[in-house]
Amino acid sequence: IESVNIQPITNKIVVGDLVELNATIYPANVKDSTLSWSLEETNYASIENNVLTALKPGNIVVNVTTVNNKKDSIELTIYTDVEITFDVEDSIEIEIDKTKKINVSISPSNIQFGNIHWYNENEEIATIENGFITPLKEGKTNITASIYYEDIEIKKTIEIYVDLPDIINVNLSENGNEN
Repeated sequence: IESVNIQPITNKIVVGDLVELNATIYPANVKDSTLSWSLEETNYASIENNVLTALKPGNIVVNVTTVNNKKDSIELTIYTDVEITFDVEDSIEIEIDKTKKINVSISPSNIQFGNIHWYNENEEIATIENGFITPLKEGKTNITASIYYEDIEIKKTIEIYVDLPDIINVNLSENGNEN
C-alpha cells in the first residue's frame, strides 16, 4: 500500500450518531487491505468495526493505519443536537387588530447561545419584535427564529396568516334596542 485517505464526512455529527468510516487505499488491488481505526481522544467518541459512535460534544481526531503503517487522520466536531420549538402550532392565524406572542424554547436547555434572531419573509403582512407578532394587513408570511450554536445556525419557521376581524352586524330598533 502506497497511501491511505479517509473519505470526507460531510454531515454534521451530533451526540448519538453512528457514522461509518471509510478510507481509500492506493493501489486498490493489494493482498491485505486491512485498516485499523483509532481515536486520539476517547472521551467524545468510540470506534468499533469502522463505525464511530458520537458520545458527547467535542473535537476529535480519527486515525486510520494500514498493515504497512501508512496513515491518515481527520479532525471532526461532535455537536449537541439542538432544537427550537414554539409554544404554538407551525401555522397560526391572527386577526389584524390583535397581537400574538410566540414563546421560544431551546433544547437542551443548558446550552449557551446568543440572542434569538427573528426573520420575516414579508414585513407588509406582519412585523415581529422579541417574539411579538403585530399583524398589518391580510395575507400570509413566514417568520423564522434563529440561533447560532457552535457556529451552526439552527432555525424554526412558522406560517402566519393574517385575517380581517369578524364583523358582527347588529340591527338596532329606533329606540336603540337590538332587533
